[in-house]
Amino acid sequence: TIRLLLDFTQQESHTTSPSLPTYRKRNYTMSSDPSSSTGSKFASVLNSAKKFNEKHQILEKTKKAGSDIAAKAKEFDEKHHVVEKTKAAGSSAAEKAKAFNEKHQVVEKTKAAGSSAVEKTKEFNEKHKVVEKTKAAGSSAVEKTKEFNEKHQVVEKTKAASSSAAVKAKEVNETHKVVDKTKNAAASAWNGIQGGVGFLQKKIQKKGDTTGGKTTDVGHDEFS
Repeated sequence: TIRLLLDFTQQESHTTSPSLPTYRKRNYTMSSDPSSSTGSKFASVLNSAKKFNEKHQILEKTKKAGSDIAAKAKEFDEKHHVVEKTKAAGSSAAEKAKAFNEKHQVVEKTKAAGSSAVEKTKEFNEKHKVVEKTKAAGSSAVEKTKEFNEKHQVVEKTKAASSSAAVKAKEVNETHKVVDKTKNAAASAWNGIQGGVGFLQKKIQKKGDTTGGKTTDVGHDEFS
């Protein structure tokens, strides 16, 4: 409502009071100093809005419009009984659902079906010992795995093989200096690459000097 009043105040200011500031859609902050420019402008806008409302009764008209809408909604409901019909429809649906259940015993049949399924599962398990057999099979598998390991020393052999492989790798490296040779080979290759790059740069520079400062494409034969 305040925004609407301020919009109307802007229109009034152009026709009745040209000295009033132009309203823009932004938040004004009231200064603690009444003599400040911002405080004066804000007070002027509020005063203009108050006068406009007193002249055109905006707030009163808005309240009255809301009251009229509420009154019309009440009259419409009293005439057409919307609330009562809605309640009646809900009660009717509940009564129909209750009557249908009493006639067809839906709830009882659902409960009976669930109980029957549980009983059948229990009877099948008691007859075939499914749970016991499953537990026994699991225990048997664990025992067989344990016996196989104790007989063939699988875990110990695996650990020993891993340790042996590590020891052998260490011995081979100490004997043949594999790590050192690998490092030396990598360093040699890197040095070779750097030497080749330097050689190419010198050749290109030399070729540019002999052609008056212009570099040209250098073929493979010129480096052979």
